[in-house]
Amino acid sequence: MINRGVLYIDKPAGITSFDVVRAMRKILSLRRVGHTGTLDPFATGLLPICFGDATRYADYITFADKTYEATLRLGIKTDTGDITGATIAQQEIPEISQQQIQDAAAFCVTITSQVPPRYSAVKVKGKRAYELARQGVKFTLPPRPVAILNFSITHVALPHITYRATVSKGTYIRTLSETFASQLGSVATTTALRRLAVGSVSVQDAVALDALTPDNWPRKVVPLETALAHLPIVELNDEQSVNYVHGRRFALLHPDIETCLVLHRSHMVGLGNIVDGVLHPRKVLA
Repeated sequence: MINRGVLYIDKPAGITSFDVVRAMRKILSLRRVGHTGTLDPFATGLLPICFGDATRYADYITFADKTYEATLRLGIKTDTGDITGATIAQQEIPEISQQQIQDAAAFCVTITSQVPPRYSAVKVKGKRAYELARQGVKFTLPPRPVAILNFSITHVALPHITYRATVSKGTYIRTLSETFASQLGSVATTTALRRLAVGSVSVQDAVALDALTPDNWPRKVVPLETALAHLPIVELNDEQSVNYVHGRRFALLHPDIETCLVLHRSHMVGLGNIVDGVLHPRKVLA
């Protein structure tokens, strides 16, 4: 019986990420199932699903950079930032050259902060921003640090522009589309969004939700340590491993690391951080 692991799902459009979790609970006959990194209902693509003890490590899987392909439509702005929302502004599309498009793409990789959209899962005084937005409550969201590691145009058929972007955790592609459009002197809404990769894991490694069954899912499971392979790795010897699994701190000749994957004989024993030459157990795997 496989009691923990990760399944890479190619989420279809039209359902929420939690809908995928509900379906997976039935397929796996497990209650302890969770997703990593929410995809909007209209979006498709790679959605890692954790089960069993792996759910304790879901936040660390989302540390990895993510790659998306998005299509925006110039001249229309919606309240949600995507095609599912109500139109709140329309503009004539100005004359746009290829050079302007490339300049706008170059600007996007200089972005270092971003204000999340009002229709997002960010919490405001204990409530989700999208809940307050639907109730018509006025509120402001502070900017948060982000990194746009790559931004390239893949197709132009005005008023539509398709681009591919690799971004840090917490980046909203809907907001990125609006920022890109503003550099062209226009507004925009995202009409299509697909997550292509999380770290080194590609959507090509994922399985369609409707292709999973109670019989075949064990063959699709990815070990937790593989899903966390984007983290720096620290390998312990036998004595160090005993100390680690008992939650003890100990000296380790190694540069400081904020979060590392801790292994013993190539098997994961948990996560830790190294400060001033001391390894601190953070999450010890049962």
